[in-house]
Amino acid sequence: MTSSTSAVLAYLGCYAEAGHSLLSLAQDPDTGSLRHLASSECTGNASWLLVDPTARRLYAAHEQQRGSISVHALDGQGLPRLLQQVASGGAGPVHLCLDAMRRRLWVAHYGDGSLGCLPLQDDGELDAALPARTARQLAGLPGLAKAPASHPHMLQLSADGQWLLASDLGLDRLLAVPLIEGRAVQSVALPKGSGPRHFVQLGCRIILLSEQRSTLSWLDFDPLSGSLQLRGEISSLPAAYAGRSYASDLRLSTDGLHLYALNRLHDSIAVFALGSDGVPSLLCHEWTRGSHPRSATFDPAGRFFYVCNQRSEQLTVFEREAGGSLRFTGQYIATPSPACLVFG
Repeated sequence: MTSSTSAVLAYLGCYAEAGHSLLSLAQDPDTGSLRHLASSECTGNASWLLVDPTARRLYAAHEQQRGSISVHALDGQGLPRLLQQVASGGAGPVHLCLDAMRRRLWVAHYGDGSLGCLPLQDDGELDAALPARTARQLAGLPGLAKAPASHPHMLQLSADGQWLLASDLGLDRLLAVPLIEGRAVQSVALPKGSGPRHFVQLGCRIILLSEQRSTLSWLDFDPLSGSLQLRGEISSLPAAYAGRSYASDLRLSTDGLHLYALNRLHDSIAVFALGSDGVPSLLCHEWTRGSHPRSATFDPAGRFFYVCNQRSEQLTVFEREAGGSLRFTGQYIATPSPACLVFG
């Protein structure tokens, strides 16, 4: 195993109690193995993590009824030190993103259907003098039907930084929320019961994974008007599969040639090839070697693929091979209910 100074640092958020919900790990870039380095002092259920390498800050969303965000400074070795933990401004925060200037931290609150906006100081800390505000209550946006439960699951800035793209599982919609005054919110409806969850942007093409229908959709996005158009969809499950499954995470390979979608209950990774037109085609499925995969990520080199198996409380490690397929390395890393792994 390489020393911690030459190893690559990773951070793991878990559905666990205080002192066990945020862990620091060291990766051996040759074998892909991970070893535990430290635990961070913050409250429980660190279900989503975001690293700002410029400011050397790690942000964690704590998915609780009274949601909060913890901010950690990364020291010279990359280990986090808790700086502050403040209210997120809503219930059940599940996703984070920074604006282009790193002046605002946006938060998707699954629990109460709001998008929160937290101001940041120059040093990357949350500005305690300016409280978090609810930027949008999605179920009440003009032009949208009143839904019994809005559940935004992911948000991300458009490439030009002028739109905040947000998937709403409860509304069955993908939305483009303008960050410039005078523009209207745009949205596109997915088939009823889709439950849109995670997505990736490929220029003006958006690939969207829906949890409840376990489908992969592709949409066109116009950055000038914010308009969205659904172009097609395919299943992330095998054609012969008739049981229940709930898709969770979607990842793009570092070379941009393949997509990897997680299926919970079916407990598989669906591998898709991306055509030159941005349309995905299913290649194969790989068993996760665990139960209820919540999220996954590639290491910075794009060689190893890590799956957070929430219910079996383990990470499993795969190596990406030529052609995009995944090979299980035989490595299991025991951990309390893993939710999200990010690299520093």
